[in-house]
Amino acid sequence: MPRNQKKPRKPKNVKNPKKPKCPKKPKNPKKPANPKVPKKKPRKALQTGTTIMGLEYDGGVVIAADSRVTDGSSVANPLANKLTRLSKYHYSCCSGVVTHAQQMCNIVKNRIRAFGDKLGDPLPVHMVAMMFRKTVQMNRSDNATDIITGGWDKHHGGQIYYICPSGMAVRLRIAISGSGGSTIRGFLHGNYRKDMTLEEAVDLVTKAGELALAHDPFSGGVMRIAAVNETGTIKYGVVSLNRPAFGLTSDMLWNLEFKYK
Repeated sequence: MPRNQKKPRKPKNVKNPKKPKCPKKPKNPKKPANPKVPKKKPRKALQTGTTIMGLEYDGGVVIAADSRVTDGSSVANPLANKLTRLSKYHYSCCSGVVTHAQQMCNIVKNRIRAFGDKLGDPLPVHMVAMMFRKTVQMNRSDNATDIITGGWDKHHGGQIYYICPSGMAVRLRIAISGSGGSTIRGFLHGNYRKDMTLEEAVDLVTKAGELALAHDPFSGGVMRIAAVNETGTIKYGVVSLNRPAFGLTSDMLWNLEFKYK
């Protein structure tokens, strides 16, 4: 087409043909009915619905715990060892979810070994408690355990610390936790003295354990008791609470843990 020639104009009355519209999709299309598949419920974690306690006596500390581990309404393990030997001068026990408790104790146990090799002397008890506190705070979202740790050092003697699930650590003369702790709290505070001997402290813990196991359905089995003083950990024994079979089995477990290591 030459440059000067203009394009022909379209007539004004002629309209552009409309394009066919696409059919609209329904806003909420009905899905075909599928058979309902039952969802699997997540399995509950094993819990130490338990009775744990620790107290300071004149010269050291005594720590005790029962041995029942529950899975909902059933007993998963009647003879579990809830006392963890962190070192010769440090002990701990936990209540709550078993996996969380084992994880916390293993982390702190490895740290104590690392620091102990460098320093040589037994670590101060408050330093071990701060290790637990830091570990709990770093895993606060997943943590569901109460921790009682105790031991002896040359600076402050026997000490008991309680670490709550939120990561707070506080020193107490009597520390109690677990589902059976509410049944024996008044008994322990009413009969405790600062100048108790080792035998008196063990006798008090034994009586408190009998009361807790008698009134708390989630506590049971046997009571394991350990004492720590300036000579180190004392393998004091297992209280079978009038159950000879449990007592014999628990003594064998203690011998395997301490005597034949």
